[in-house]
Amino acid sequence: MSQPPVSITPAPLPTPQSPLARITTWTLCLTAFTALLAWSYQSAKPTFLRAESGEYLVVAASDPQTIKWFLTERLKHPIAGHYTPLAFATELLFAKAFGPTGHLWHARQVFLLAILATALLRLAITFTRTCVADAKSRWLISITFALLIVMQPYFADFVSWPYMGIQFVWMILTVLAATSLLRTAARDSITLSAIICPILLSYAALHTLGLGLATAAATLIALAAICYVRRDQLAFAHRPARACLIIAILLLAILLHAAMMTRGDNPAPTDPTVPPPSLKALVAIYGGLIIAALHAGFRSVWAPDAYFWPNGGAVRFDCIYGFATIALASFAVLLMFKRANRTRSPADRARAALFTFALVALLALAAMICLRLRAEPQNPGLAANFLIGARYLLPLNLFCAAGALSLIAVAGRIDRRAVWITCGVIAFAAVASQKIYMQRVMPNLWPRSQVSHDACWQLLLKGVQESQQANLPILDLPDAALADEFAKTMRVFEPLILKELGLPRSQTLRWARPDELSPADLQRYFTSCPSMKSFAAATENQKFLTATSPPNP
Repeated sequence: MSQPPVSITPAPLPTPQSPLARITTWTLCLTAFTALLAWSYQSAKPTFLRAESGEYLVVAASDPQTIKWFLTERLKHPIAGHYTPLAFATELLFAKAFGPTGHLWHARQVFLLAILATALLRLAITFTRTCVADAKSRWLISITFALLIVMQPYFADFVSWPYMGIQFVWMILTVLAATSLLRTAARDSITLSAIICPILLSYAALHTLGLGLATAAATLIALAAICYVRRDQLAFAHRPARACLIIAILLLAILLHAAMMTRGDNPAPTDPTVPPPSLKALVAIYGGLIIAALHAGFRSVWAPDAYFWPNGGAVRFDCIYGFATIALASFAVLLMFKRANRTRSPADRARAALFTFALVALLALAAMICLRLRAEPQNPGLAANFLIGARYLLPLNLFCAAGALSLIAVAGRIDRRAVWITCGVIAFAAVASQKIYMQRVMPNLWPRSQVSHDACWQLLLKGVQESQQANLPILDLPDAALADEFAKTMRVFEPLILKELGLPRSQTLRWARPDELSPADLQRYFTSCPSMKSFAAATENQKFLTATSPPNP
């Protein structure tokens, strides 16, 4: 005999547990997520020499004057629209503490992903408490939601690349801001602390990434809509001066920080013959970006394609679909708030608040991309850059997931046993498919992700020692397979090499470019320094190895 359906409970949040019980519950959740994610992502190789991560390691190993200059520049100017000196300084401290030690970086990234999963679980629990009465169903639905988010193929890039720890923190703060927003919407009355908490969290998100602007805009607009709908339930209405002063100070801090982000930094070189796009063109691009972002975000959830590259120039032709999506979503938000105002249901208020948060964040993100396009008109394919790659698509997925969660109330009308079976199957499939992707798909789809930075770094250090013992210069091989976006040569890591080998910081190493040596000289070099030959093979420098190979008879 089937179980009775789970009823919808239009009631406020239940009385919270004791502080000790809450701490115990969420500590156990964090521990379970950490163990599960460590197992799922154990094959993700840490790429600590990649792009900014390698740059931070070099700076951390440099002299105090270089470190001071590095921090001063980030305190004075935004970097590519990110004015986050606290986040940059914290990442530099981690680089100084961890150094080129892969397992430490991997452990940090997995732990940050576990915190994000726990925050997503908390978000889903907060929402389902307003619409699902059965506690077991609430937890199963919420656990499945969290696993569906963190078990995405593109998260492998975040776990591998240490610099994405900053975006992990931004995601965590964004999810916490949305959770605080839901609690405010579901309360019987809105207190001053219920307003301050989401504003503080959105302000904290500004200190992690430029994406914090989208978080702040979404939080403030959704919070304003909640307060307007429930203006007769403001618990601090008898002391408006104090409340307005505190809120005004927080809003001023957000505006000042946003102004710093848009103040400009070292601009990209501009071509005077290429005018910036007109307002009409930007509006068209804006509408096209909305639908293109939704398409790219959903496509990336389970099918990251190594060969797909969006046509940035064609984005503007899809603007009608984007504006139609905006109109429909805005109309849905108005209906949600109208229903919430009529029913006075916490579930309706929470659903309206969360959908508003997701919609405004997506609109703000598209607006930020358009501003970047206007600042760099000489790069016509720039729009496509924001529609591919983990660091651009996962924020889109996070905002879309917030909107999807707002519709989860329908699960409360399903038979309890069906909810348990469905959630169990989906959760198992998410974990199993991610494990299969990491072990079987990713090595073939992204071969460069299998390059071990730990092994390459040890080969380089050993090759440097062999070069010094043979009184030879160090072969300055290209590092494209390691540094990726910031591909240069291994000479840029000289301060880090000196530190790891225990050599004086003032010492200068002798380097030689491999293309300046004849094949015979390269052959003699690799004979004296076999570790450097292994390093060249591991870092895709096949052309230099081919030059030293004897011709076929």
